[in-house]
Amino acid sequence: MISTPEFPPGLPEQLLEALDRELELLAAKRAEMEQLLAALVNRDNATLEKLLPRMEQTQQEQSGADREVERISSDLAAEVGCPVKRPRLSQLAPYLPSDLARVLEDRRQALTGQLGLLRRKHMEMSMLLHECQKINRLLLETLLRGSFGPRTYSAKGNLRHRDGGGVMSAEL
Repeated sequence: MISTPEFPPGLPEQLLEALDRELELLAAKRAEMEQLLAALVNRDNATLEKLLPRMEQTQQEQSGADREVERISSDLAAEVGCPVKRPRLSQLAPYLPSDLARVLEDRRQALTGQLGLLRRKHMEMSMLLHECQKINRLLLETLLRGSFGPRTYSAKGNLRHRDGGGVMSAEL
């Protein structure tokens, strides 16, 4: 504990509220990823059409919440004398009263846990999409006798196929 300054009214509460909002949004993003996974597996296009704009909206809200936490953290850091202009929660905690520092650490750990769950869900989604791409490519190659795939040409004009590439070729 470095010091126990007086805070502007409501600044610590604003930070905790903003962190709670971050937690809510991360949980919502994870739930949307689960719904997206289920819709892809079940080939539910109607759900996909509704879900994608909602996911975009949640991402925009998340960006706004991130900026709000950053702004409040910076304001609080300036008030308590923290030398870091854009402090992380762990850098801010030593400058706060012990009870507030504990609550802040609890929120930080909860955020870290939610981020870990979201990363895991994202990895599951990436693996599913990669497997779908492989299966689709195999099916098309079987049906079209190997004529499917991104076509690229060497400097000598020879046709070549790149395995492990994207669904579409971005080469010029």
